[in-house]
Amino acid sequence: MTLKQHGWVKFFPILALGLLAGCGPESGSSDSPAHVENPVQESDLTTIHLTAEAEVRIGIELGAVEDRFLQRRRSFGGEIMASPGSEVFVTAPRAGMIVGPEGGRIPGAGSRVAAGQGLLRLVVLPSGDELLGGGGSLDGAEARLDNARAKATRARELLAVGVASQAEVEDAEAELRSSQAALDAVRARSELLGSGTTGMDLSSLSPIVLTAPAAGIVHGLHVAPGQTVSAGMPLLEIVGANSLWVRVPVYVGVLADVDRAAPATLVSPGASEDSPGFEATPIAGPPTANAGTVSSDLYYRVANPGGDLRPGERVAVRVPMRGNASVERVVPWAAVLYDIQGGTWIYEALEDHSYTRRRVEVRDVVDGFAILTRGPAPGTPVVVVGAAELYSTEFGTAH
Repeated sequence: MTLKQHGWVKFFPILALGLLAGCGPESGSSDSPAHVENPVQESDLTTIHLTAEAEVRIGIELGAVEDRFLQRRRSFGGEIMASPGSEVFVTAPRAGMIVGPEGGRIPGAGSRVAAGQGLLRLVVLPSGDELLGGGGSLDGAEARLDNARAKATRARELLAVGVASQAEVEDAEAELRSSQAALDAVRARSELLGSGTTGMDLSSLSPIVLTAPAAGIVHGLHVAPGQTVSAGMPLLEIVGANSLWVRVPVYVGVLADVDRAAPATLVSPGASEDSPGFEATPIAGPPTANAGTVSSDLYYRVANPGGDLRPGERVAVRVPMRGNASVERVVPWAAVLYDIQGGTWIYEALEDHSYTRRRVEVRDVVDGFAILTRGPAPGTPVVVVGAAELYSTEFGTAH
């Protein structure tokens, strides 16, 4: 009875296989959801043929893929700053009134000055008693001049009748000249204090000429002609611009990879990779950092004899990274083109004025060369100048 009840079990595997076969695709069907006819391989891309005249008109120039020793670099943003100690202030040594330099004007902000150049003059103010009694001082000077003039006249008359000597006459005339000079100084000072200007010769007031203590750029001018200043007041600020510092904030995650002993290169933001720039020497600067940007500052010194760089200017700094120079497969950076998907390509030069487009993968750009992780073999000729024109010719678009 038990065998009859379970005898069907031995037929179960056969039944299951039959059911699975019925659920599969129909026998003899070989259709797939999609298929591509005549697929184009990148090795079979369009080849462009030019005439010799077209090559000359485009101005095509060739380079080559090569293996080259390169030092790894990274670009960071930097800020030009005045080096500490190069900022000097010109102050008033005594209380007085500001006047311009003889035969010129006071240098304004941004003007370059040389060491020892006259910047302005300071007319020393009279003492407090003279300020309180300015009119009396003028009257006294006029009275002393009248007295000296009378003495000189009397001495000459006495000399004529043989009563006085020539020495007495000379002493009287010297006193007259001194009184005249004193009166001129009092008049000029009174006019200067009253209006801030004078049409008289200021040499009688013996103004102090203030000169530039060092060569540089006038960063700030804090006075104007005719202004009265106190002793010790800052008049001008001069910043030495022949040697500047560069502050470079670097992300702390890559700070250990920076070669701090190697010089860096300064270029303008957006400059081409083959731009020479300015060489900057690493220096020991203050230990500054920014927690908000997770960065630490590196400092460099750059020579600026021509004044091309200015404090506060933003620059791009190409900093060398640690590690020995290694052999890399490179191609001139000018030969690389980008498509709309971000792919990188070059044009390989074939024989008989023919060119074909090849895909490359760029890992980095150093010293005007693109480092390739995939690309043609060394020695392959590539288009360096005229690649954009070939691209537009291939796709029929303007460049």
